[in-house]
Order: sequence, then structure tokens, then C-alpha cells
Amino acid sequence: MSTTAVRFTLTTLSTLTVALGVYVLPTTHPHAEAQALPACEYEDGNTDGMPCNWTDPGTGTVYRVSSENYR
Repeated sequence: MSTTAVRFTLTTLSTLTVALGVYVLPTTHPHAEAQALPACEYEDGNTDGMPCNWTDPGTGTVYRVSSENYR
């Protein structure tokens, strides 16, 4: 195999590795840990001071809230 062919093969493999990494890594759900927390009583948290999830009623986006205002 010529040097050019080896160089081309290595370049192709490294490009594929990077491309696959870009598509494989983001498959972890960004809110995976958020599902384990209870729902918030109020938008700024729970009165017990424990972290919780606040779901924005307008967009449905889930936010992790620290409830630090109630500590």
C-alpha cells in the first residue's frame, strides 16, 4: 500500500471517528437526572428547602431548582 493510500485511510478513519463522536455523545438525555427529583410547590422551589423540578407551563421545559430561598 502506498504512503498516499495509508495517509488517506488514516484521515478517513479519524474523520469518521470524530463524526461518530459528535452524533453518539449527545444521546444522553440532558434532563436524565432531573426525573429523580420531586415537582416544585412554587416556581422558586419547595418550602422544605430541597431541590426539585419546576416545569414551565408555557414551554414544558423542566428546570432544576435548588429551593435555596426556603433554607
